[in-house]
This record gives sequence, C-alpha cells and structure tokens, in this order.
Amino acid sequence: MNRAYETLLNEYIGYFPCVAIIGARQCGKTTLLSTLPEGWKIYDLEKQSDFQILSQDPDLFLRLNPEKVAIDESQLEPDLFPALRVAIDNDRQNKGRFIITGSSSPRLIRAISESLAGRIGIIEMAPFSFFEVKKKLSPAFYQLFTERASVEDFIKELRAHGSIRDVHDFWFRGGYPEPWLNTGKRFHSIWMNQYTGTYVYRDVARLFPGINENRFRMFIQLLAGLSGTVINYSDVARALGVSQPTAHDYFEIAHGSFLWRNIPAYTRNPVKRIV
Repeated sequence: MNRAYETLLNEYIGYFPCVAIIGARQCGKTTLLSTLPEGWKIYDLEKQSDFQILSQDPDLFLRLNPEKVAIDESQLEPDLFPALRVAIDNDRQNKGRFIITGSSSPRLIRAISESLAGRIGIIEMAPFSFFEVKKKLSPAFYQLFTERASVEDFIKELRAHGSIRDVHDFWFRGGYPEPWLNTGKRFHSIWMNQYTGTYVYRDVARLFPGINENRFRMFIQLLAGLSGTVINYSDVARALGVSQPTAHDYFEIAHGSFLWRNIPAYTRNPVKRIV
C-alpha cells in the first residue's frame, strides 16, 4: 500500500542533510525505509550486529559512510546524535545524506533538539489514515484551512468521501498497518493485546523504571475512552487512584511515545489558543 509519507520523505531529502522519521511502534517507519532508492544502506539498531558496528565508534562509522545512510531505531545509541552533528557540519551544503527513525523515546526528541537543531527535518509518521486504507487521495477540503477559498469551494468539498459503515470500521480497527493487512477479527484482537503488552513492558518500563505498570496499563485503556472529550486531570487521577501530577505525567508519557495527541480548541485569539 502506497503511503503519502513516501512523497513527503523524498521532498525532505532534498531540503535537509538529515531527516528524522518519528512515530509510534509498528506505524510503518521501517517499511517506509524499504522504499528508498537503490544505493541507500539501512542499519537497524535492534539487530545486534548493526548495533555493534555503529556503537563502537559513531564518528568513524559516519566518516566511512558519509551519505545515503538510514539508521532505524536510532534512539538506542545516544552517541550517534553528536556524531551526526559533526558529520553534517563538515559538509553542510550536501542534502539528503542521513535518515534516522525512532519511537517511544522522549530522549530521541531531546537529542534531536539539542544536537541537530537547524540541521534536520522531522516527519512525524502516523498509522494509516482513512484515505490511505481506502486508497483515495486526501480530499482538498483540508487544504481550505490553510489556503484562501470561496464559500462555494468550501461547501463543495464537504461532500462525503466514504460511507458511515466505512468510517465506523476504521474507528474500531484503527490504522496500524499489520492488522489492516490481515483482516481477521481474531488476529486484530490478539495483535492489539500483544502491542499493548509490548508497549507497556518493553518501552515504558524501560524508559521509566519507577512507573506503576498496572496503573499505566489502566490509564491506556481509559485513554481510549476519552477520545474527543475535554481532558480533566483530576477526574483521570481519581479514576486511576493516583495523584494529579502522576496523571499528568502519564499523559506526557503517552504523548512522548506518540500514542496520544492533544488537539487544542480552535479560537481566533492566539493567546486563548495557547492557554
């Protein structure tokens, strides 16, 4: 299935020396790397052999591989980011040299902002959109929010692009690629349970060793039921039996690992929008 991110990645490669593809686990980042043109070398730091090659001396690795290098799960080697900064600054005008991916790590965002600011383009990758699973182009309606348009154009683009049944099916199945490619309901249930367990026990527990795993698992289940509602930290804390600061931390962890996004209420007043 073609992803809209393929076009975006090719565009960013022409703009920046390094491109970061970030997003939740299993949203399609590694598959996106497989669409790169011939000549790109891809290293996966979850493979012990690739990790050893790079981690022994990141500076030397980048001198030996000065361009067309993609590094999957880059957050596993923190020393990579200062080495990337040095390599990029040695040849600042050369674009499209490196691609890195990462997931479930606030440290990744911090490393990018501290070491690679101004040198990197960031693509936050989401799972399949409704229009991707239906193999349709995203409607021009969304462009009307950023471009000037007449009332007639706005009304014309309000037409339906799928049936109610299609929309409901997408809501309940979600957009993760693997469950979409395997359409069995039993597989979907097993996959989602395994994903939740892996996310809690592997990623969150590793990044936040002191976290109460059972409480956080309950929080993730609760979070699914809060879609489209106004978030009240006190209510969430009370439901989980934790303090309000802890509930706030849980939201920050979910945001930092790309599982949750807060959509601020729209207002024409920029001050109110921030508050």
